[in-house]
Order: sequence, then structure tokens, then C-alpha cells
Amino acid sequence: MAAAAHQPKAKFEARRAAILNAAMQILYRRGLKGMTLSAVANEVGLNPPSITYYFPRKDDLAAACYLVAIERLDQLISAAGQISDVRRRFRAVFEGMFDWSLGIRRAEQHQFVPFGDMRALEEPQRSAVRTAFVQVARKARALFESAEFATLSNADRNGRAHLLLEQAFWLMSWLYEFDIEDYPRLLERTCDIYLDGLRDYQGSGDDFDFSPADLDLHFELNGHQEFLVAATRALNDFGYWGASVERISSGVNATKGAFYHHNMSKDELVISCFQRSFAVMKAAQMAAMRREGSAWERLRFAVAALGAFQLSDRGPTLRLYLLSSVPEALRRVLTPRANRIINRYVALISEGAHDGSLRRVDAQIGAQMLRVTLNAITGSPLWIRDITGAQVARLYLTPMVFGALAR
Repeated sequence: MAAAAHQPKAKFEARRAAILNAAMQILYRRGLKGMTLSAVANEVGLNPPSITYYFPRKDDLAAACYLVAIERLDQLISAAGQISDVRRRFRAVFEGMFDWSLGIRRAEQHQFVPFGDMRALEEPQRSAVRTAFVQVARKARALFESAEFATLSNADRNGRAHLLLEQAFWLMSWLYEFDIEDYPRLLERTCDIYLDGLRDYQGSGDDFDFSPADLDLHFELNGHQEFLVAATRALNDFGYWGASVERISSGVNATKGAFYHHNMSKDELVISCFQRSFAVMKAAQMAAMRREGSAWERLRFAVAALGAFQLSDRGPTLRLYLLSSVPEALRRVLTPRANRIINRYVALISEGAHDGSLRRVDAQIGAQMLRVTLNAITGSPLWIRDITGAQVARLYLTPMVFGALAR
């Protein structure tokens, strides 16, 4: 009798796990908006009403996806926190993420899901997921509370914890560009850049003494540009699904009718936001390329300009995860432009290794990690209360360029 009673429960758990795995796959590829109950049902060969037997509402299923990913991340960060040696401690974080990626590609583990859309969940799911994520964030911050970091301020620790998690999250995306046989080499090079940076600190001459006024990005806040700024901020804060037309319009004190006067549709506005973001990044890079001096001096100009832009009245740029939320046809158009941004960083880092102004690192990985750093700044107000543009260099650019162990 006990065995017979166990069978329905085992079948229920197996079907629930299959639904959860399919949902995480879709959530990773399409974002929260694309993860519909119909799409999940189609993946597992059920009809949509059958899904509600296991997860009554879409947000119940989405929250379960986030919580599975957060639980694994919590285990990984907790294990790293038990390691006293500081270099081994942070290496363990990246080893865990590489192992997770390897398990996903071998179909042995649940898919990783980006957390950008989780704020678009409804209550009470949003609070449950947020509470779990905050616990992981606190554990990540605790990794920077050992004696080696005694001179860091609370804001420094928060910024470095944020940056660590962003680097860990986004390597799950760019690792797909490589074969799994490359993982051991990639792990070594990722840890090298994370721990020791792109350049050995040479003293006060290496400080980011950059003023946003040094770069004119030629974006005046007139009618349509105001909508682009408001839409970018709403998309970054609430995700593609949560950034409604009403929310975007309220950001510029406009009516819904005024929105459609300037924009044919929400999707067209999103594309315009991406185009604007790419234009901003390209403008900073091209201005840097035209400057005299070493590759480091040019790279410093580009990243300081973009870092300052993110918290300016004209910023920020769109966050990386949003690219996965747009329809696939549009993503194919936008992705090459995003890759060209990466390629310019690759060129500058390679030139720095050649002229001796930067360490000899893997330029491709360095470029990815640099882009992630600039992307992380857009979310910095959630981690550091009242952060200003003047603090961005110390809290984010310094640990990226000079390494996480920089004091």
C-alpha cells in the first residue's frame, strides 16, 4: 500500500519538475512576458489548464523558477563564504557558476534565469522572491567583510557585492559563445581579471578624474528624447513586462495619448531605446579612440564617460537582460550592434597589452566583464543609497579595472 501511495506523489513531483524546467528555459530565452502558461504547456505536452494543477497562476510558476535559481545561488555563495583564503573564496564563486553552466549545457541541471524581470511579478510572489534574493545579496556582501577589506566603506562593500553577482550572472550568457572544452581556460582567465583587473594601479595618476562635461553625447532632452529616457528608466526598473505605457508616460508627466503621438507602439519605443543606448556607448568609445595617449588612457576615458552617463539626467542606458525580452526577430537585428560595442573594448584591451599600459589578459573576456560593469551601474541605486555620479568610479570602475582585491 505504501508503495502504491508513493507512485502518484512521485509522478506529481516528476511532472512538476518537468514544468519548472521548461518554464525556466523559456524565462531565460524570452523573459517574463514570453513565459506564458501556453508556451510552457506546449513544451511539456500538456494543455494550459493542466499546468494550473501544479501552478495556479503564471506568477506562481515564475516565482518558483526564480526561487529555484536563488536557492542554488545561495548554496554557492554560502559555500564560498566558508573559505578563509580571499583569492580561493572568490574563485569558488566563479567555479560554481562555471559548473552550473556546464550542467545546463549537459541537460543535467535547471536553467539559470536572469533576475531583471522579477520586479514585474505581482504580490505576494514579488515580495517572496525579493526576500530570498536579498538574503543572497547579504551573503555576497559578507564575502567582503574579512580583514583584507577592513579599509572599505559600507558603500564599497555593497558595490563590490553587486558587481560580483552581476559578473557571475552574465558569464552564464557569454559562456554560450564557447565550447565546454574551453571552460577550464576561461575560468582561469575570468578569475585572473576579476581578482587582479586590467591594470596594475600606478598611483593617483590612475584615478578616474573625469567630468561628464568632457564628453558631449549630443542628446538633448526634447520631446521624443524625454520619452526615450523615461522608457529606458521604466524598462530598467520594471522589465519589459512591467514597464507599461502608463508607467512610461507618467515618467514625463504625459498622457497615454501623448505617448502614441510620439510613438507608434511600445515595441517601437523599446527599439528606439536600444538604438539610443547603442549610440551613447558608441559615441563614448569613438571619442576615446580619437584621443591621444596610451590604450589605458583612452579606455579610462570611455568607461568613465559611460559610468558618469548612467547616473546623469540623460541616463542610463538599457540593461543587458532586456535584449532577451524583445521578440526574436528584433533581437537578431539588435545583437550585432551590441557585439560591435564589445569588439571596440576588445580592441582597446588588446592595444593596452601591446603598448604595456594594461596587463596581458584575455581581451575578449575582459571586454565582456567591462560591459557588465557599466551595465551594473544602471542598477547601483538599488544597492547604494544616494549614490552619485562622482562615486561611480571608486565603487564600480576601480574594482573592475584594478581588481576586486584593490583597496
